[in-house]
Amino acid sequence: MGEFEVACAAGSLRPDPAEGDTVHLDHRWTAGGVDLSITFTGVHLLHASVAACILNDVYREATRLGVPVEGVRVCAGGGFSESWSSTGVSPVEWWVLEEGVS
Repeated sequence: MGEFEVACAAGSLRPDPAEGDTVHLDHRWTAGGVDLSITFTGVHLLHASVAACILNDVYREATRLGVPVEGVRVCAGGGFSESWSSTGVSPVEWWVLEEGVS
């Protein structure tokens, strides 16, 4: 992951716990919970909130539409100017694995 990036993942796309700084949390829409690959700083927590919102949206809407989802992984990040002003937060990339689709 690049500077100030985080990953939020659930289901079959959760990281291997041996991969590093991972925090496990219970999650309303997944039996196995969510893992955050994150370094503990304020900026990483900000970016984690963006990734978590996208992950939640995928599971919530999939449930509403009856679409089975095996896993979701969202990476988000952003940068800062030389004076430490945020240059914005954006999802870097995301993956959704639907059940039965490869």
